[in-house]
Amino acid sequence: MIAVSITRPATDRQIEILSGIADAITAQGYPPTLRQIGERFGVASTNAVHGVLVSLERRGLIRRDAGRSRAIVITPDGQAALAARRAR
Repeated sequence: MIAVSITRPATDRQIEILSGIADAITAQGYPPTLRQIGERFGVASTNAVHGVLVSLERRGLIRRDAGRSRAIVITPDGQAALAARRAR
């Protein structure tokens, strides 16, 4: 788990990826893999996807279990960020 919190708002791209994760959870009942996230958003490197997830985690928008590949949970702050984006 990442202990550092970032107070800057997430970028539009990060919120777009967060929204895609939420959509996948709604549609499938479980989160996508790094590779699936990359394929959906045109990111060739799973390392780059990992970097986005680390950033989302540092901002408190998701929580992940380091020992599991699909263990992504959208936090209440993440839900609020998605609701704010949809309200625009």
